[in-house]
Amino acid sequence: MGILIQTKKQILPRILIGILLLFLTAFGPVLVSIIGAYIIEYSTGNPCHEGNCAWAAVGWLSLLTMPIAMLAGIAGLIIVILDIKKLNT
Repeated sequence: MGILIQTKKQILPRILIGILLLFLTAFGPVLVSIIGAYIIEYSTGNPCHEGNCAWAAVGWLSLLTMPIAMLAGIAGLIIVILDIKKLNT
């Protein structure tokens, strides 16, 4: 019995969910920044940039979240490989 994958039916769905979660972790601040800046620009009519809008500065958090997502992805890949090996034996 593996850590993340217990049966062969779970391989593809769990890998896809893991990739989606890693993508959201890595690029979440950028997506939030784009959406927030767009809403502020639309509501005020003024251009939104890092100097006058906090939403535009939120994207810089991706410098922290991208390496965390990469490390989590590498750890997840190792766990998935070990689980698949365990299923095949």
